[in-house]
Amino acid sequence: MSHLSSFSFILKNTLLRNKAIQKYKVFKENDLKSKKDLELLNWEKRKNIVYYAYENIPFYKEWYNKHNFHPDQLKVQNDWDLVPIITKEDIRDNYNKIINPNFDQKRHIVSSTGGTSGAPLKVLHDKNNYNDVNGWRVMKWWNLSISPNIAFVFRLTRSSKMNILLNKLMWFPTKRIFLDASSVNDKKIEKFISQLIENKTIVLQGYTGALNEVANYVLKNRIKVGGIQAVWCTSSPLTKKIRNNLKSAFDAEVYDQYGSGEVYWIATECDHHDGLHVHSDIRHVDIIDDKDNSVKNSTLGNLAITDLDNYLFPIIKYKNGDLSLIKKENCGCGKPYPLLEKIYGRTTDLVKLPNGGFIAGDYFTTIFDDYPDEVDGFQVHQKTDYSIDINIKSKGELNNKIIKNIKSIINQKTNNIVSLRVNEVEEINNNSAGKNRFVISDIQ
Repeated sequence: MSHLSSFSFILKNTLLRNKAIQKYKVFKENDLKSKKDLELLNWEKRKNIVYYAYENIPFYKEWYNKHNFHPDQLKVQNDWDLVPIITKEDIRDNYNKIINPNFDQKRHIVSSTGGTSGAPLKVLHDKNNYNDVNGWRVMKWWNLSISPNIAFVFRLTRSSKMNILLNKLMWFPTKRIFLDASSVNDKKIEKFISQLIENKTIVLQGYTGALNEVANYVLKNRIKVGGIQAVWCTSSPLTKKIRNNLKSAFDAEVYDQYGSGEVYWIATECDHHDGLHVHSDIRHVDIIDDKDNSVKNSTLGNLAITDLDNYLFPIIKYKNGDLSLIKKENCGCGKPYPLLEKIYGRTTDLVKLPNGGFIAGDYFTTIFDDYPDEVDGFQVHQKTDYSIDINIKSKGELNNKIIKNIKSIINQKTNNIVSLRVNEVEEINNNSAGKNRFVISDIQ
């Protein structure tokens, strides 16, 4: 079945998405490059996108001029420090001026994210970048088929019936199942696990916190889930305790993958589990201090991310609010990509319900997706009595309709069994021991 699925998948993509197949071939070639050759590729791509942004994107022309920077200054790699940092606020305040005026509007994919600080942000991605192809690459790193039977534990997004049908046709005969992490209870987990077993699922992918709750259910009920070869964790830090819990529940390798709504596919574990390989052929990661200066390897600092492929909505040296460090050591796997230490600074708690259900904390990053121009920041705080406070910092006077919509959404997810308060606040206190937290739960 695996060979049939792979052959069918490659054939359909060759016929319908040949650019995706070509990108996959390039990725496989890059995996075999020397470290020096990959660094040169990365440097050329950095220079190219900075030059392009300066010449074509209104925001960057103004931003670089304001900071007395010109792309001609990029002579050697150390000159990269001269490129000005941008922040979430810069993107939010200049959204329309970052959109490439030369691109066809039909190529836009809108991505909204609450981010680590709970401040909603909207960015655009280019459909023609085929970001899903990087998933094929990492599954080969894990010695898996690029088209395995796979199960997802994510927030389900709305999609047209036509898109759902096309997706099923593209993946056939691979079987795919979903558990909506925005609304989970024991009954839904039980059904999901039955589907895992019935479909002979190979890969289980989802939000780290939500996957851990599924694992807890499996262990509590002593369920034997055979056949899973990889548990693929995203969206929040993978602790040693959670990794061991997932291994015990599913008897499978557990992998960490780091990305964001602003920049997909930043870094991923290989099967040596010795750090996260930065996908430096398509992304660049800088580690900077609080004054935006570069720091040495093995020094903890702020991440500044550059998407080397997104010319539709360029994101260059974007300080995203997360913390990590570049390891000095090379990975035993021999891949040429830099190694990122685990991600610090993203803490996602679960919101638990009195009936034993829960809502994945990652879901709450999405509740203000539709209001990036009205909401400056937010934080969800669950008290020990299960009640929920949603604290909102608005850009002005918060529309009552927005408050009503948010209450309706959360009440629906919680089945109206918890007390809910929406509060307007002047500031969001989201820093705890160096960690930005948009969901805080007092329930242990």
